[in-house]
Amino acid sequence: MRRDVTAWVAIFWLAIPLALWAQEPIDVVTIHEGGDPARVIDLVILGDGYTIDEQDRFTSDARQLLDSFFSLDILGNYRDFMNIHLVYLASNESGADHPNDGIYVDTALDATYGTTIPRLLTVNRTKAQTAAAYAPDMDEMLVIVNDSTYGGSGSTQLAVTYNGSAMTAVGVHEYGHSFAFLADEYGGNDCYGGSEPGEVNVTIATERETIPWAVWIDPDTPLTQPDGEPGTPNGTPGVGIFVGGRYYDRCIYRPQESCEMRALYQGFCAVCKEQFVKRIYTFTDPIEGWTPETESVSVERTSGTVSFAVETREPVTKLSHQWYLDGEAIEGATDTTLLLDVSRLEPGTYTVSVKVWDPTELVRNDPSGLLSSEHAWSLEVTSVICGFSPRGLRFAPLFFLLFLLPLACLRHRRERHPWEPTS
Repeated sequence: MRRDVTAWVAIFWLAIPLALWAQEPIDVVTIHEGGDPARVIDLVILGDGYTIDEQDRFTSDARQLLDSFFSLDILGNYRDFMNIHLVYLASNESGADHPNDGIYVDTALDATYGTTIPRLLTVNRTKAQTAAAYAPDMDEMLVIVNDSTYGGSGSTQLAVTYNGSAMTAVGVHEYGHSFAFLADEYGGNDCYGGSEPGEVNVTIATERETIPWAVWIDPDTPLTQPDGEPGTPNGTPGVGIFVGGRYYDRCIYRPQESCEMRALYQGFCAVCKEQFVKRIYTFTDPIEGWTPETESVSVERTSGTVSFAVETREPVTKLSHQWYLDGEAIEGATDTTLLLDVSRLEPGTYTVSVKVWDPTELVRNDPSGLLSSEHAWSLEVTSVICGFSPRGLRFAPLFFLLFLLPLACLRHRRERHPWEPTS
C-alpha cells in the first residue's frame, strides 16, 4: 500500500509541471508552405503576452516580421525552403515581467526582461517547445512578446523579440543568433583574451592565410592599422579584419565595418550572409528525388531514348544542372531531365550522372559541399541479335540455337531488308 501511495504522489508531482508546460494553443495556422517538413526548415512563430482579445495583433505582428525576413536576399531567395507556422497562445495578461520595476504579469511563456541585462528579453524554453510541438513540425522557434519595451534574445533554435518599433530589426538580428549561430559584433569590454571563437563571424587570426573568411578578402585590402597594429582601417570597403566584436573592443576581429550583428538596420555582412545560406542547405539537399528510382537500368539498344530526371528544390535565382555520361559532360544537358538516345551507344555498361548546385555569389567557402549534390545510375545497353536479346538466349536449348535461331535470323533479315525481284 505504501508503495502505491508513493507512486501516486510521484505521478501527482510530475503532472503539475507537465500541466503548466502543456498549455494547448487556441489555434495553429501555416501561413507559408514551402514543402515537405522533412526537407525544409519549419519555423514556428509563437506569441506571448497576447490575451485572447489580442490575437489579431499577434497575426499582424507575425506577418510584418515575416515580410521583413523575406525582404532579405538571404531569406527571400530561399523562401520555398521554409514552412512558417503560427501558434496562437492566449495569455491571461498582456506584456511581460519587468522584475527590476516590480512588474509581473501572467503570460503563457513567462516572458521576462532583465535576465542578465535590462534589455535581455527571454521566455521559458520548455513551455515554448511544448507549445511549438503543436505545429506540424518544428526546427526553429521565434517568439514575439507583446511589450513595447525594447528587448530580445537569441539562443539555439529560439529567438525572442519585443513588438515595438524595432521589432523586425531585432527579430532578424536574434534569428542570426538562433538559426545561423552568429556572434554579436559589438564591443563593450577592453581586450579579448580567449581562444579562437566558435562563431564564423569573429576571429583572433590576423595573418591572411589563417583568417577564416580569407576567400572574401581582396589581395589589396590592408590588414594593419596606420600605427602598425592588426586590423583593417575603418572606412575600408569590403571584407577585412575590423577591430572589435563579441562584446570586446580590441584583440578580436569581425569581417566588415558594418553588419546587422553589430548594429540594427545595417544589413548582414558577406560572411554572415554566407553562413545563412550554408545553414539553409543543412536542412535540405539540392537533389530531393530521382527517376528511375533504381540504381541500375538495363535497356536494349533499339529502345530509342531513355529518360532520367531529378527532383530539385529551386531558390528564386535557380539551381544549375549538368548531366554526364561516363564522366564526360553531355553538351546542352543542363535541365532537370535527360533524354538519352541509347541507339547511338555501343552495347556495354555506362554511368549516367547528374550534378546539381547552387551558383549563388553569396557563398565562396563551402568545403563540405552543402550547396551541391550528385546522383548516378548504372546503365546497361544490350544488343539485339536477329530480333532476340542476348539475355533471352542465355539458357536457350541447343536445338533452338542450331535450328530455330537461324530461321529467325533469316526472317528478321528479310523483314529489315526485303528482297524484291528485278524486272
